[in-house]
Amino acid sequence: MLVHVDMVGVDNHFRLNFVQVGTVELDDSVARGEWDFKPILPMFRMHGLTVGIVGCGRIGSRVGRAAVGLGINPIYEFGSDEQKERWLPQMARGEVLGCFGLTEPDFGSNPGGMRTKAVRTDNGWVLNGEKLWCTNGTIADLMVVMARTSDKRITAFIVETDSPGVEVVHRCHLMGLHGIENALIRFTDVRVPEDNVILGPGRGFEISQGRLGPGRVHHCMRAIGMAELCLELMVARSRERKAFGRHLYQHGPIAEWIARSRIEIEQARLLVLKTAALIDNGGAQAARKEISMIKVIAAGLLTEVADRAIQVFGAMGLSPDTPLADLYTAGRALRFADGPDEVHLQTIARLEARDQQDRLMAVMRYLEPVDSEPQGRGG
Repeated sequence: MLVHVDMVGVDNHFRLNFVQVGTVELDDSVARGEWDFKPILPMFRMHGLTVGIVGCGRIGSRVGRAAVGLGINPIYEFGSDEQKERWLPQMARGEVLGCFGLTEPDFGSNPGGMRTKAVRTDNGWVLNGEKLWCTNGTIADLMVVMARTSDKRITAFIVETDSPGVEVVHRCHLMGLHGIENALIRFTDVRVPEDNVILGPGRGFEISQGRLGPGRVHHCMRAIGMAELCLELMVARSRERKAFGRHLYQHGPIAEWIARSRIEIEQARLLVLKTAALIDNGGAQAARKEISMIKVIAAGLLTEVADRAIQVFGAMGLSPDTPLADLYTAGRALRFADGPDEVHLQTIARLEARDQQDRLMAVMRYLEPVDSEPQGRGG
């Protein structure tokens, strides 16, 4: 199978370096996740997409050791034929870079707080508001922007960033994440043609949720790829370095860190692949609980394995001589990117309580006190 791959390369410290576009042969070894790429920053556009979310995830864990995409997904998944024909070829060739605008300065996880508004006119829409933490925002050529319309529903718009009234207020610098061009973007009376509405007015929430489900799978598999890199560095350092006459991996605590890291990476990988399979077979709605589960697990996994690796390297682990500090920061950022841990944990608990409803009566008997047998007299 031929797969079109857009790859944004990074240097040793995960800073943006180059863009490479090409077509490669996808064979069974790739589907198993055995494609031996060097650390790069990927975004895929897969023609036919027969590998599905599972295949994307497996590839992402190998090539995605840092996490930024090119903004293709909302148009690829939900755009009209005309929108796809206009934008996707340019995006796939690396000529046009996209970004996604959902979060605002005054709201994060609750869409009810959205203040960006779009008002219909005779020949389209007029957009006003601000979007924060727009990944690729300083360098994007177009955005998918979520805004409230007059009926209070959310609508998705394709906005070209060179349109009058679009202003990059400033780049949002993030600790350790050098390759991510986050931005605060302001829209002042920006005119958007009717043809740039995705899926129709009022369908924005559906689009955002459809994007976030598979997007979280990709985030998590990239986090697993980064955790793998941390483990590789940890093992290499522990085999090269000696203390008290023994290699570091021969000391009990470090041996345990290596073993636990391998166990936890494999546990996380299997749960993410299960989630991807559920999405492939039933859509994101069928995997709501699992999506939240992997989002919590993957971020914690990356920070934990990176922290262990930093400890093995000592002060060098915090220096630019290794990518470990940046990888740790990437894991920490993932704890609130696309929804904070606390929101996902609430979702998991609510869905688990719902799923257990049918089995509630079967376990109620264990919650009832047991009558004590009357005590007989000794004879």
